Amino acid sequence: MKKFFLHGLLGLAASAFITMTTNANAQTGPTATTIHGHVQDEKNGAAAFATVTLRQSADSNLVKGALTDSLGNYTFVNVPAGKYFVLVQQTGAGQTYSKPFDLTNDQKDLDLPTLTLNFHASSLREVKVTAAKPLIEHQPGQTIVNVENSSLSAGNTVLEVLQKSPGVLVDQDDNISLNGKSGVMVMINGRPTHMAAEQLATILKGMPAAAVSKIELMTQPPAKYSAEGSAGIINIVLKQQVAMGLNGSLTAGAGYGQFWKYNAGGNLNYRGKKLSVYGSYNFDHRKPKFEMDMRRDFYDPVTNELSSYMDQASVLSVASDHHNAQVGMDYYINDKQSIGFVANGDFNNGDFNSSSPVYFKDATGHTDSVSLASNHSIYNWNNESGNVHYNAKLDDKGSNIAVNADYSHFYQSKPQTLFTQNVNGDGEALGHSITRKGTQPNDINIYAAKIDYTGILNHQYTIEAGLKSSYVNTDNRSDFQVNDDGTWREDVGLNNHFTYKENVNAGYLTLSKVFTKGWSAKAGVRAEQTNIKTRQMIGDSANSSHYVDFFPNASISKVINPDNVLSLSYSRRIDRPDYQSLNPFVEYLDEYTFRGGNPYLKPQYTQSTELGYTFKKQYSATLNYSHTKDVISQIVTQNTEDHTMFQTQRNISKFDNLTLSLNVPVSITRWWQTYNSAQGYYNHYNGLYDGYNLNKGYFSFMVNTYQSFILPHSWKAELTGMYRSSMIMGPFVINPMVLVSAGIEKTLWNGKASIKLNVQDIFQSMNFKVNSDFGNLHIHNEFHGYNRTASMTFTWNFGNQKIRVRKYNDTGIKEDEKRIQKGSSNNGI
Repeated sequence: MKKFFLHGLLGLAASAFITMTTNANAQTGPTATTIHGHVQDEKNGAAAFATVTLRQSADSNLVKGALTDSLGNYTFVNVPAGKYFVLVQQTGAGQTYSKPFDLTNDQKDLDLPTLTLNFHASSLREVKVTAAKPLIEHQPGQTIVNVENSSLSAGNTVLEVLQKSPGVLVDQDDNISLNGKSGVMVMINGRPTHMAAEQLATILKGMPAAAVSKIELMTQPPAKYSAEGSAGIINIVLKQQVAMGLNGSLTAGAGYGQFWKYNAGGNLNYRGKKLSVYGSYNFDHRKPKFEMDMRRDFYDPVTNELSSYMDQASVLSVASDHHNAQVGMDYYINDKQSIGFVANGDFNNGDFNSSSPVYFKDATGHTDSVSLASNHSIYNWNNESGNVHYNAKLDDKGSNIAVNADYSHFYQSKPQTLFTQNVNGDGEALGHSITRKGTQPNDINIYAAKIDYTGILNHQYTIEAGLKSSYVNTDNRSDFQVNDDGTWREDVGLNNHFTYKENVNAGYLTLSKVFTKGWSAKAGVRAEQTNIKTRQMIGDSANSSHYVDFFPNASISKVINPDNVLSLSYSRRIDRPDYQSLNPFVEYLDEYTFRGGNPYLKPQYTQSTELGYTFKKQYSATLNYSHTKDVISQIVTQNTEDHTMFQTQRNISKFDNLTLSLNVPVSITRWWQTYNSAQGYYNHYNGLYDGYNLNKGYFSFMVNTYQSFILPHSWKAELTGMYRSSMIMGPFVINPMVLVSAGIEKTLWNGKASIKLNVQDIFQSMNFKVNSDFGNLHIHNEFHGYNRTASMTFTWNFGNQKIRVRKYNDTGIKEDEKRIQKGSSNNGI
């Protein structure tokens, strides 16, 4: 299979390259020009987010419009030959014009002289207001969080920014949900990732928010994207620079909560006429500490009265050093073709430690015995990936084609030592202590190839089509020894060898059109054929499955007038189990709490319909209904006889979600802007949970508020708050949560540097309390994360900040990498 896949990959890439080279070289006609410029204020500082329009010299008719970015730079692309001038406007300043200039057919790039805006300080009572891009923007089908230039990103990670995003919840196990629904596909620069929740969280915890431009929250993604992600897609867009030359940036930060944390990194970019080269490196050190208090009640099966209970008080800590490096290059063959590569490396050195005394008590509260347990695990993993790509512009209308070939390798070793000693109520030893030691290495290889085509037909229709094939091979081992009498011997119950092979072949086709009178429509379908083989070497059991799925996607919108837009959309999506959730190996937190995978997990399928209304391009309301079958649910089983708790995943019958979302930005003054959002959702589960009938519904809501203050002398401050009411996840009820954070920023050196101070979780209120009273499962769990941290970050941008280095982000490997587990999480329920 592997040999066949590689031959097919090479053949696909070669044939596509030859065909597209021929097509691209066959294009003729004049070359459109790209225009770059810069706008500053009267003190030579950057004029951020000013309105820039390109106009014809003869009659001042509008040709194109743009906004300057945070550095005062703007760009116009695909400008035909002609005579033009540029007009710049911004609130609090007069108009500024460029000198008229001519464009000829042989010009590729044009850099205009810097333009200066004069602000009227008296009209603002000596408070200079620089227009700020709103933190939150809403568009049909998606909400955009503009992280760039937000002081809340200072010293924070991407995961911490997600916690503040509208409708997003990150729970105590780092599971990410959107509008009350799990099954979110997380993408980075349009590349889906494929890691389990805690492993994806490890990556996002190591990614500084300062490297992010924006976060897109898509509830109804089109067929071009992978069909995975039943709750929608979260796309994290990294910053890009902007013209020719050399530039870069350096960042360093430090913070303190319970322990010190620090980070440092930088990037370097070069853009020439034929060559674009870029590289970056980031380092992050963290040592979070957690506390978990859990009570488990056990009832007599005959009398149904409380017979005994367990009190467990765990202290957990995770220390990690995370290194991330990237290098890439693009070579521009001509004006229409480019070829290049990008290589990434993620390396993490970390360890997990826990101390978990468990008190066994009778119904009256008397302590019968105590189990003293300690667990030490080392989570060292590395992930290397590479991509080669070819892109061709087929015409000047926007038609293009892209070919990608990818490889990714992931390896993780998990040495673990677990010690347990039982004592009576007086502290006297009961029998021998038990020590387990061993390792559970994972080795994963992923291969993928894809080809994507976008065509513009008669300036009215847009057609998108593509093919993709991926192959995944995972090898997992579990080797443990146990010592309970002074002698080490093989731990037969834990030793195993499991392999998983998966091949997915996909194709998609989408057609969209803009009609007259404000109507537009888009419809597409994605087909995926899946082949899976699993095998456990111990016991020699094997399983295989083959299936074909179709995922339609359609939307229609009506621009009633410039202030009112109405839209309706539908999609069908899938969530496949991550690779480690299929791995049957058992992991221990202590002798009474452990978890394992399920090789018989099936994918879950979701159908979703959404009605949206937007007013004045900023106020919006959406109503979404989704139905999911074969829901992948976390299952916790409790054994009354030996007091053990086992956590795994299984499919339950169905899950329904109804969500109403409101987004209301309010401008209080010129220097005080707010954005407010609210989501109300009703979740309902129906199916068998550990042999018991689960038929449970619950209404919940979440409110987010963001306050932005533009202050004198290049200062800026921000305040965010979040409240989420009680909600359910299967049989578990999660108590309300509150999060309040604040930040302040000072811009230095004419916009080339900044220093930011941020305080996360000011009131130490981001704690999780989970309860269940269902079947024979009676649990009360409190998880204290101690997230309050003060951080300071300094950033310096050097070189020509007008450089645009196109960091390639359209690889096909990341949607498979999302299902890799990286890092550690032993928190449990």
